[in-house]
Amino acid sequence: MNKYRFLFFLGLVLLLFSICPINAQTYTTSDGHEFSVSVKPEKSTIMLGETTYIVFEVKNNSYKNLYFADGGDYRNNLGRPESYSVTVVRDDGKKVPQPKVTFSMGGLIGTQVVPVNGSYTRKLFLPHWATFEKPGTYNITVERTLGIGEKSVLSLRKPVKEDAPVISSIKTKASTKITVKATDEKALGEVINDLGEKMLSENNKDNARNALMLLDFIKDGRTIEYWIRALDMYSMSSDWDTHQRFRQVPVILAKYDTPEVTGVLETAIKSPSKEVRLDVANALSISSDPKALQLLISMHDDAYWFVRLRVAQALGKLLTEESTEMLVAMLTDREDSVRDSAANSLKARGKMPEYVPLLPMDELACPIRQTSAVKSMQNGDSSGNDITGESNIFSMANCAEALEAFTNEREEHKKTENKFGEGWVLVQLGDIYSKTKRHDSAYEYYLQALPLFLHTNNDAARSVLYDLASTGMLMKNPSVAIEHLNVLLSLTRNHANKNIRSNEGGVLSRLADAYKAAGNTAKQVEYLKLSYDYELKNESLFSISNAARDLAVAYEEIGQRKEALHFYRKALESKEKAVSKSGSSWLVIPENKADEEIKKLKEAIARLEQ
Repeated sequence: MNKYRFLFFLGLVLLLFSICPINAQTYTTSDGHEFSVSVKPEKSTIMLGETTYIVFEVKNNSYKNLYFADGGDYRNNLGRPESYSVTVVRDDGKKVPQPKVTFSMGGLIGTQVVPVNGSYTRKLFLPHWATFEKPGTYNITVERTLGIGEKSVLSLRKPVKEDAPVISSIKTKASTKITVKATDEKALGEVINDLGEKMLSENNKDNARNALMLLDFIKDGRTIEYWIRALDMYSMSSDWDTHQRFRQVPVILAKYDTPEVTGVLETAIKSPSKEVRLDVANALSISSDPKALQLLISMHDDAYWFVRLRVAQALGKLLTEESTEMLVAMLTDREDSVRDSAANSLKARGKMPEYVPLLPMDELACPIRQTSAVKSMQNGDSSGNDITGESNIFSMANCAEALEAFTNEREEHKKTENKFGEGWVLVQLGDIYSKTKRHDSAYEYYLQALPLFLHTNNDAARSVLYDLASTGMLMKNPSVAIEHLNVLLSLTRNHANKNIRSNEGGVLSRLADAYKAAGNTAKQVEYLKLSYDYELKNESLFSISNAARDLAVAYEEIGQRKEALHFYRKALESKEKAVSKSGSSWLVIPENKADEEIKKLKEAIARLEQ
């Protein structure tokens, strides 16, 4: 072989290595398109205390563009894409512990294009899958099932049509290595400086965000100067990209409890951006610096209602006379969520005033049901309504304007004897009065709507009965609530629809609550027993557990410890079975919430066993 031929083949080998990484695994789709998958760390060597990204790459070695779906998997407590499986094992065979995902709620999904001779890369934040505790060499394996084909497809879960593109569901797997060294403080300082400057100066938004996450992982006081500079940029900028890059910065900064940090957050309170002020309020609410709480409280009259809500929530944790006075003042806030938060805190500490001034209707916003039976204030899509006229779609309108519009429309329906339309207008009027805490008026309008739905044999009557019962309780008239709930119970038990009949346990439970409010504990326990028996017959483990817990609490409150202990044990038994049977308990309730409920049941049992 002459030297020219040798150089040609050497160049060809080098070219092949540049096209396919050494650790790349090659796959072929069912219609003959070849692609490779590889992974590599952005930094092959890191120190304890810093981290890096793992780059997952799909390279197209075929003559046509390839497509696959990515996303729909990142809405969880970590924010990691769950369709990727990442395992990390030290060279001595010991598996590295992983953070636990406690809930998962999907996310946005899209089709990714892998062009001819091109590639698609996805960066995976290593701490989402591995917690390094010792130096060493670690093997990292990434697995991902790709629904890949030569035409744009979004999901393999859709029904396959005759003319659908050919999709191959291929399980891919690739591995790489990373070295973790002991921490070198000087070298770590250089890493901090590099990441800090990149975060602040990088023009590419994604690169800047990646640098931010890497810097946030490093828990070191030397990072503070970069967070302060980032907060200055964030609080003074009106640029949308800057806002998206640095929204996490106030909360990150608040974890460093120093006077310098608190001073910077105090300056950011004056930002003209409501988003910045909200982020600062969130940061102050988690800070352990005593001054941070006072700074948060100083934002009680902020123009942005969300900031005021954070203040109300913080005040709810302070059991002082000053906090009580401020919460009472917030009962007349123009935003209902702020008023509700203040009211809940005051009720919990037994300081809720008997009389709270009502705000004028024209200063309040009310939710408007987008039902096809009503034409006034209808701005949304009401096409999804069923024959009852029910709607889960709402828009907001000024309460006074809505009140006038619905009052006028009611007269139109009365003239044309449209009982269905008039009934829903009356419900809208009742909703307005209910939302603005005018419960007596709300009750009267719901009461007028009920016979119109009963007359037309419309199933919306059940919804109105719920409204009447709830309003009766708010009026502190449980006998009224009991009257309407008994009618609702009869309609539910005799309904032709099995799903509606399955609500019987919930109605019985609400009747128990009403009897408790009326001071009739014997009836309360009677209806809780009926609810428990119904759920047993219905065989829903979570519902059985909740009904048994409510019954146990009632028995404990009236001093019947033996019965209370029995039903706490029944509640625990059903809850543990439900969680075990569902596998991933977050499919029904978040896992951390299930754990918390089980813990409370065990504590109640231990308390009564003493």
